[in-house]
Amino acid sequence: MWNRAQEATCAGLAAIEQAQPFLLKGIDSDGGGEFLNYHLYGYLKERGICQTRSRPYRKNDQAHVEQKNYTHVRQLLGYERLGHRELLAPLNQLLEKWSLWKNLYCTTMEQISATREGSKQKRQHVKRPQTPAQRLLASGQLSESHRGWIEERLAASNPFEMKVRIEALLGQIWKKRSRLLEAEEGEEDLAIFDLPALRSGRSKTANTTTQTRKVTVSSL
Repeated sequence: MWNRAQEATCAGLAAIEQAQPFLLKGIDSDGGGEFLNYHLYGYLKERGICQTRSRPYRKNDQAHVEQKNYTHVRQLLGYERLGHRELLAPLNQLLEKWSLWKNLYCTTMEQISATREGSKQKRQHVKRPQTPAQRLLASGQLSESHRGWIEERLAASNPFEMKVRIEALLGQIWKKRSRLLEAEEGEEDLAIFDLPALRSGRSKTANTTTQTRKVTVSSL
């Protein structure tokens, strides 16, 4: 989302709800203002969706979600700040395909027990890992329409072709971001020289621009 306003928040949650192969019964969030507000509360209450939140200053309440911030966001985009509104639509397109690829074809380990032996914690996992899609199909909790929704996507997609498409979209986003940054740097240079943005006029301080720029750079 570009901001935390009412329209953007509710539209973002509606998009998430529509993308799930099951009915959304509830959401559990942290204490951020984008989640704890009247417009989202009214939206969820109207749809019969339960809302709970983690305890204040207890980040481990959301430990499993915080793991996904790395595997589903940072692992793909890194830690760069993407502060251009022009990147919002291509980023949403990229993350939609990335999330679908992760859920359909990337296996996860299911922990079945955890015991402590001295200072070490010993964990046991299911020996045969499964993808999230396989877990849902094996759960027996899906309706026929939702089961068909997953099976249709498994049959219609190819993991290698999806990965190529994801890499292509990612490359386009970084190229577009580079162009936007270069444009911003150009505008800053024009502001230093007191030139109009369209380069159609003459600087008011044309005779002293070189000296002014040297002073500005050295002062930094």
